[in-house]
Amino acid sequence: MSADLALTGENYYSLEANRAYMSNSQWGDWLKCESAAYAEYVVGGDAERPGTVTDAGGYCAPERDYFVLGKWLHEMVLQSDGWSDRALALSHATIGRSRVMRTAKGQWNATGEKLNRMLARWQQEEDLHGLMVGQKEVLLTGAIGGIPWRCAIDNLAPDFFSDLKTPRSLKPDWKESRLDVWPDGRPKRVLVPWYEVHNYLRQIAVYRYLCWLQDGVWRDPYLVAVSKDEQPLVRAFGWEEDELEARAEWELAQIVEQVPRIQALREGDGSDAVRCGSCQYCRLTDRSYGNIELLALPEVAP
Repeated sequence: MSADLALTGENYYSLEANRAYMSNSQWGDWLKCESAAYAEYVVGGDAERPGTVTDAGGYCAPERDYFVLGKWLHEMVLQSDGWSDRALALSHATIGRSRVMRTAKGQWNATGEKLNRMLARWQQEEDLHGLMVGQKEVLLTGAIGGIPWRCAIDNLAPDFFSDLKTPRSLKPDWKESRLDVWPDGRPKRVLVPWYEVHNYLRQIAVYRYLCWLQDGVWRDPYLVAVSKDEQPLVRAFGWEEDELEARAEWELAQIVEQVPRIQALREGDGSDAVRCGSCQYCRLTDRSYGNIELLALPEVAP
């Protein structure tokens, strides 16, 4: 299966690109809530009214301030063509009626000052700057599991690639396990490194494979993280080659196994999509249809 849409920086995040290509972030959305993903990526929502559901059942995910903040720091660090104008526009962005990084008078607000501290910390870490020397924001496509995928790599060098992250913290956090469950089927909560919380290793596996499809080179991946702590931390992360290969193979095998289900949903009418029941889309479209729930009373002491 191939996609006919030629990707550019302008259409990469468009609905047309989402329909033509799978991506790591879109894949994660399908796994979180099939109904919300169908409404967003197949039906399509109103970009002028994020966080709402259209009459046709389309959905556009709400804007989040951390997306704006991450994009601003990316522009300031990567400095690809046109970065200055994009960074300036992002610094003046608003979400609803809230200004994300600047006050009404154009001065940095508390969040903007924190972002500038993050940038200053990165600029001080000159020993890590070599991890960001290469081609910036490289768009790649290729087939995984028989369907077209796309990715935008922050920094691509001949023998490695790197991705800039702006996590809330670099401390371990709790996440539902993908491998271990309780006897009743509920996933166990496990304490994992920060990069496992959003499964950045699946992203790395996809990027690494699409790079290999392009030129036959298996590159070493690195995550460069600038934390949002009050006093930001800057760290770079890599992995032992054998461990990385095993994990990357497992992540890709999981995708290949799940592709038939996800692709059937993308090509269907949405009737089989499962609701997670907890995301904003599910809350917006929740209906009782007059049902009365019959509940069993808990036993109480006499």
